[in-house]
Amino acid sequence: MYEQFRRTPPAIISYLLLSWEHTVFLAMQRFTMGGKEIRPHALFVAKRFRRLTPPPVNGKTVDRYDVCLDDECYAHASVSIVVSDGIGYYLVEEPPLDNLGIKALTEIMNYIYLNLSLEVLKNFSELKKEVFRAAEELGIRDVIDERIEAIWYYMLRETKYSLITIPVEDPFVEDVELGHWRKPVTVVHRLYSDVIVPGGLFTNIVFSSEEEARSLVIRLGAKAGRSVNLARPRLHASLPEGYRVAATLGVVSKGPTFSIRKFPQIPIVVTELIREGVLSPLMAAYFWLLNESRQFYIIVGASGVGKTTLLNALLMLSPPTWKIVVIEDVPEIIVSKEDDASRPRIVRFLSNERVSAFELATDALRYRPDIIVVGEVRGREIEALVRAVASGAGSATTFHASTPDEVMMAMRNLLPQDLFALFISNMGSLAFIAKVFKSREGRFVRRVLGVYELIDGNWCEVFKWIGEHDRHEPEDPEKVVEKSRAMKRAAAFLVMNLEDISKELAMRAKFLEKLSNELNYGTEVEKYQNFVNKIIEFYRRLWSGKK
Repeated sequence: MYEQFRRTPPAIISYLLLSWEHTVFLAMQRFTMGGKEIRPHALFVAKRFRRLTPPPVNGKTVDRYDVCLDDECYAHASVSIVVSDGIGYYLVEEPPLDNLGIKALTEIMNYIYLNLSLEVLKNFSELKKEVFRAAEELGIRDVIDERIEAIWYYMLRETKYSLITIPVEDPFVEDVELGHWRKPVTVVHRLYSDVIVPGGLFTNIVFSSEEEARSLVIRLGAKAGRSVNLARPRLHASLPEGYRVAATLGVVSKGPTFSIRKFPQIPIVVTELIREGVLSPLMAAYFWLLNESRQFYIIVGASGVGKTTLLNALLMLSPPTWKIVVIEDVPEIIVSKEDDASRPRIVRFLSNERVSAFELATDALRYRPDIIVVGEVRGREIEALVRAVASGAGSATTFHASTPDEVMMAMRNLLPQDLFALFISNMGSLAFIAKVFKSREGRFVRRVLGVYELIDGNWCEVFKWIGEHDRHEPEDPEKVVEKSRAMKRAAAFLVMNLEDISKELAMRAKFLEKLSNELNYGTEVEKYQNFVNKIIEFYRRLWSGKK
């Protein structure tokens, strides 16, 4: 049966995994063939229902909270963070459902998937109405009514990501990973990974078979609108929520694997990073002036250290009326929320198999951007960034490297000789960010270890992190201006002398330090909105001649 469905053209059939012991393949929507409407005529019923319950772990429960699958939190499961013998666990407990409820759920799922369109499946309010209508028609309304919370939870779970739905929906989880189907799924938790324990947390999510894990990879591909099969066993795509997914079906790896990288839907503001000690207020003010003077800077570091988070936060330190063109393969840079009208001139390009990041970066120059941003430089798109700086636009990007010298070696290989010389002359700044272990506190933290400028062919350290005292130096704006060629360029661009630019740097650092103390309360949405309002007010006063 699997071979029959595997040979079916991917444009016709999309796959859906139900969390039973065996895989269920299902056409998710109507399609036409030969002018006739075709609908799936059979659903292969599960052999065993899967409910996640925490195994007995002798350890300390450090947190427990609910993760909701709908706006009303009618469908939810609980998550416990447990530490045992130096190992962290992320344990999911789903609502119980008896045998009668499992049978009713199976009948409802069969009915709905065979009779409803994909549009209804995506609309939870309409789906709930259809559940009760189907229960009436099937004669199981009483059974459904008595168990509606649990049944509704498992229905939503199956329309999302099956067994891994809770970590995917959990706003505190940054990564969901599978290395081998026989081993537990692991997660990277924003609050507890590298804080209470090093590395990721082990979950109680374990696949019962390789086929089940493979089917989830196929589902991830279907969610992303990509086909994953034995001929194309690798997946690199973006899920509907904007999360980045990389997966293999098993042909190029020892069994199915996946890694889902989640990004906050609400931008993390720079005052939050200042409060956490990632960078200093003076350093943030330095990059603020780099933005305003339209210079070129790169955020450098290893994978997962917060390069994109830092870049995203720094880009918000720019005039709200500026046009920022963002080029990515997966949407990670979120300068503003989609429903936020404070930055109406954000243009986003997404590269794919048909159009490269280099082509999009070249096109971006025709949009008269104030800043061009490439989410991550991997190839020729760096050429367009260098040309953008030469044309008067600011540029920013991230790069995988361990030292400034590695960046130079890579750029020398990526750029033609004439553009490499242009890169050398226009390079504004480079920030190196990493995870470091604070032994006194027993946890990892993110820190900008240094900010460098290329002066006369040599790297000059403008800022450095003093690990012993966990602070950044210098703390005097005049010393920064004295060292920094970029600040001298900013002074020329903003028509200031060196004394004025020092005062401007000090004023903005003080402004950000004050904000980091004031915006320490409320939800993430409130912190973001308050920060946006403060930046708008700052520029209103600046443009009106007040400071």
